[in-house]
Amino acid sequence: LPRIQWKNDRLFLTLPDPDDSLFFETMFKPLLGRISELPHRYVIKEVSGKTRVIIQEVLSLEKVEEVMDEVASAVTVGPASHVTAGRPSV
Repeated sequence: LPRIQWKNDRLFLTLPDPDDSLFFETMFKPLLGRISELPHRYVIKEVSGKTRVIIQEVLSLEKVEEVMDEVASAVTVGPASHVTAGRPSV
């Protein structure tokens, strides 16, 4: 995801550009499926041409990490890819 922001107890996930066909063909449905299974309300909005998922009531940094771990588990990483562990920028 190009940008992840935690502000006012909400987690903002900015999705890749709509022209990123690889993301939307392979990762969007599993990602959205995982988000819909979270115990948090969420909305999807388009703002200034960018699509954002806004997850409500994420009250602490620990909850941010839990939510992002759940969201990340929806994406299958291929053998040529790599994953870097770390905290989301706040």
